[in-house]
Amino acid sequence: MANRPLSLAAGLSLSSIFYLMASCAFAEQANQSDWEARLAEAARLRAENAQKIQAADAVLNEAKAACQHKFQVNACVKAAEQEHLLVRRENRQRSIEADRIERSVKAEQRDLRKAEKNTRASARQAELPERAETQTQTAAQEAALREEKIQRKNTTSAERLQKNAEQNAAHQRKIADHEARLAKKKARAEAKAAKAERQNKEASQAP
Repeated sequence: MANRPLSLAAGLSLSSIFYLMASCAFAEQANQSDWEARLAEAARLRAENAQKIQAADAVLNEAKAACQHKFQVNACVKAAEQEHLLVRRENRQRSIEADRIERSVKAEQRDLRKAEKNTRASARQAELPERAETQTQTAAQEAALREEKIQRKNTTSAERLQKNAEQNAAHQRKIADHEARLAKKKARAEAKAAKAERQNKEASQAP
């Protein structure tokens, strides 16, 4: 019996299991009114039994009191007690029937609850493969997202490094261009100064 949910899960589809669950719920609703009626009948039998026993006890007390005025008191009391015992035995059948009804209802309710429990266990067992597949897909999607995030981060870092390198190269070119202009300007100035010095020297040597 312990393997029953597993065998059910293996042999039934999810739709069949859900149908069984719905059937169990419907059966409980349908049986509820019957159970209530039968339990009410059991309660009625118990109440009637208690009422008749109470009446029989009252009759016995009256009979015992009446026996005190008779010649054979003990025999009279014994006869009254025997009559009282017969009445109690007859009424005991009502109590037995009430017990039988209550046990029957409780057994049916217990069986139905057990069937519902087994059906729910079968449903959970049948959902395991689908749940495992969903978890696997979710884990794969999360791993893909993490990998994509890492790739984006690496790409961003590479682009940032390339941009920094380009900016540094442009800055170095700018510095080199500036230094070249300064050197060229300085060379022109030196050439101009040397020319002026030669001209002055030639002028001073002329007759």
